[in-house]
Formats: sequence, C-alpha cells, structure tokens
Amino acid sequence: MSATAALGLSLAGTILAVVAAAAALVLISKAVYNSIHKEEIAAEAAAKAASDLGNAYDECREKYQQMIDEFNEYKDAIDALDNLTKGTQEYRDALDEANQKALELIQNNPDKFNKDDYYWDDNKLVIKDTAMSRIAETNRQETADL
Repeated sequence: MSATAALGLSLAGTILAVVAAAAALVLISKAVYNSIHKEEIAAEAAAKAASDLGNAYDECREKYQQMIDEFNEYKDAIDALDNLTKGTQEYRDALDEANQKALELIQNNPDKFNKDDYYWDDNKLVIKDTAMSRIAETNRQETADL
C-alpha cells in the first residue's frame, strides 16, 4: 500500500470517527432535551390538574353553600308561618313565600330531589326533613370527596 493510500485511509477513518462522534453528540443532546422537555410538560400538566381540581372544589363548595342557604331560607319561611294567624293576608303572603322558596329549592336541584321528597299539605309545599338531611349530606360528601 502506498503512502498516499494509507494517508487517504487514515484521513477517511478520522473523518468517519469525527462524524460518528458528532452523531453521538447530537443523539445525546436530543435525549437530554427530550428529558428536560418531558419534565416540563409533566409539570405543566400537574399544575393544570391541580388548578382544575381547585376550581372544581370551589364550585362544588359554592353549590353546597348555596343549597344550605336555600334550605335555611325555606325553613325560615316555614317557621314564620307558625307565628301568623291562618287566613290573614299576612299568612297568605308568608305561605306564598314559603312555597316559592320550596319550589326554588326543588327546581334549582332537580337531580337531588325525588317526587317522594315533598308533598302538599293544606296549600303548603312541604319538603321532608329526611330529604333535606339526605341531600345536604350527599352534597357535603361530594365536596369532601374532591
């Protein structure tokens, strides 16, 4: 083999080694970049999931508090009837208000009430205490489960 041929082979080997080293460096760089990027994506997904969970909890807690407020308004309206004389205009107005509160409570929570949970008694829409307790507990549990 001539010196020129040996030099050519040596140069080709050197070039091949440099290309292989460069390819290895590119692969390593890409692997590091992907590793860093995957952690970034995972961190962003975790932050979004935490934010979504916090929002869901806040919404559920607000709905629960709204229902408790509606329960209390209904109970206050029903209790007000006890202090009035039946047959008076004041009683009829209070009865209308109590019925309105009951209707709002039922209509605002159609998935919570069954038809057996309320009834009419002497022109008064009555929501059973057992239904109110069951619904309040269900909502409290849904909030706690978040």
